[in-house]
Amino acid sequence: MSIEEEPQPVASTSTSSSPEDALRFPPLTRAAVDACAFKSWYPKFRRITPKATTIDLDDGFVEYLKADGLFLPDDDNSGDASAHDDPNGEEEGAADSEDEDEDDVCRPKYDFSQLSPRIQQVIDEYGAAFPKLNWSSPQDAAFMCAGPPLKCVNPNEVYLLLKSSDFITHDLDYPYEGCEGAAEEQPPATSYHLVLKKWFDMPRSHEFRCFVRHRQLLGITQRDNNFYDFLQDSNRQRHFIDKIQELFDRNIKDAFESEDFVFDVYLTRDESRVFLIDFNPFAPTTDTLLFDWEELLPGLPLIPFLRTIKSETQASQAMPAFSHNRFPQEVVGMSDGASIAEFAQKWRDALADATLANPNMSATPTSPKEPTGR
Repeated sequence: MSIEEEPQPVASTSTSSSPEDALRFPPLTRAAVDACAFKSWYPKFRRITPKATTIDLDDGFVEYLKADGLFLPDDDNSGDASAHDDPNGEEEGAADSEDEDEDDVCRPKYDFSQLSPRIQQVIDEYGAAFPKLNWSSPQDAAFMCAGPPLKCVNPNEVYLLLKSSDFITHDLDYPYEGCEGAAEEQPPATSYHLVLKKWFDMPRSHEFRCFVRHRQLLGITQRDNNFYDFLQDSNRQRHFIDKIQELFDRNIKDAFESEDFVFDVYLTRDESRVFLIDFNPFAPTTDTLLFDWEELLPGLPLIPFLRTIKSETQASQAMPAFSHNRFPQEVVGMSDGASIAEFAQKWRDALADATLANPNMSATPTSPKEPTGR
């Protein structure tokens, strides 16, 4: 099959199956979701995955992430928490102190005096870290970073990203959404862990998502929704497919616990190596990007197909990544040039002013926005 040819779904060879069966998702179990949790698969695939450290989280930290409002913990080990103080005005400082006292009465105290030094230790070792929880990273909150997306150099930046992300909220509130029996049964207690990956500049044009059904690699799609001219070269596409297929056949195909799954990879700048980045369930909660599930569910030809954005026009028609999760422009502008602590204080002040102007307005969201996939 030519690289440029669009694959046609292959009809099932079973005489007993119907078209409806072919378009049916494989059963999603809690075991399949747990298999995609970073701590479950990383020890087995450490050799082909960028360096990372996992830290077990206690109930107090999970409670902090679930708590309403955007605020930072109260310990002294999380980064600069005094950037909003005004050394030149005692009266203004006193007013700020009174406002903070009112905030303290309204929200519980959280002390991460043991967690923050551990996070800082890992960051110091790596130079900078990329955070995520069991399944998801806070990519929808990347605009909160003043520097490169998701690059954290102190614990407060980790906390702010996690607390601002709808993807993280989904991990906490609906980890087994869509699983068999999830609606009827009491969900089991979930042990959460913080993942700190060694941060490096990973070009989005070299990230790909791969779909596997019955341990067969079906299709590959670029993850970024921009047009890249170099991705249109057929010889280069064949090279990318061969490198990803090689990684899959040698290291993943028979080693991962599930037979239906999605995995993300990164191809190095010199295009010589492929690294495993993450696993996701083969389920509607996973974003198919440039594919549709209707194409993937029946099965594709034996040669996997690489799908890319083919023109600037197609790229311009694509919805910006995570646009439905972003804050209004006013919030983005509020964070411009501010430290983490300064932004948190500006956020609290803006909410207080808005609430005084409209007493009927809630200062915090009442329900999380629904993410479209991990």
